[in-house]
Amino acid sequence: RHLLASSDPGSHPAVTPSLVVSLAGVADLAAGAEDRLSHGVVQELLGGEPDEAPDAYRVAQPIVDGSITKFVHGDLDDIVPVSQSQNIARDTGAEMALVVGADHFDVINPDHEAWSVVLNWLGVA
Repeated sequence: RHLLASSDPGSHPAVTPSLVVSLAGVADLAAGAEDRLSHGVVQELLGGEPDEAPDAYRVAQPIVDGSITKFVHGDLDDIVPVSQSQNIARDTGAEMALVVGADHFDVINPDHEAWSVVLNWLGVA
């Protein structure tokens, strides 16, 4: 949020993160809209298609800094395509962990092996 213009919603207070972990997140909102994720949830959240609400997409789009952002995604995720994490990680140099046999919800389950990836990144494993 620290990279937003001072007039953008959510820009105050400016927070500079030291680590960002995406847990099977929608890393590219325009692609999420194009893919009609969850029957158009991105469009519903942002008030339309990317060309209808460009400012909403610009402000809401996650800002990825490859030096502090990490992605974890299950290869069996049928809610958010793995390509969401893979493409942004590749384009930004961010670290990506693909967990074989994990679905969309396994990456937030503290009893699933996917969670150990997150704990390791946080330095608590």
